[in-house]
Amino acid sequence: PMAKRDILFHCVVAYAFGQAMHYFVWLKAVPDQLRGVQAPACFQQSWRSLKKDLGPMGAGVGVAICMVGWIAFPLVSFDLWRGIYFACASFHGFFEIAGLSLLGWRRIVA
Repeated sequence: PMAKRDILFHCVVAYAFGQAMHYFVWLKAVPDQLRGVQAPACFQQSWRSLKKDLGPMGAGVGVAICMVGWIAFPLVSFDLWRGIYFACASFHGFFEIAGLSLLGWRRIVA
């Protein structure tokens, strides 16, 4: 029989794998599917696409938030960052579910 610690370890590994697949699909596979060429996008193309999707202000704010996070990471305890990550991930999950429900609503109304 597997120890409780082993089961928890396998659950964490499965969760991490699922997150990696989730991010691959939404951040790489779906955007690349919409591109007309087979070559991966360079940094400049990715930056232009980000500005097109979010607008120049939104892209700049997103980059600034990421930079603040990278600078602040070594200054804050790991437990706090873990809490921040799971809070953001939870919001992200609810946000996606709400978006999916809106997609379903459009199909019903249209």
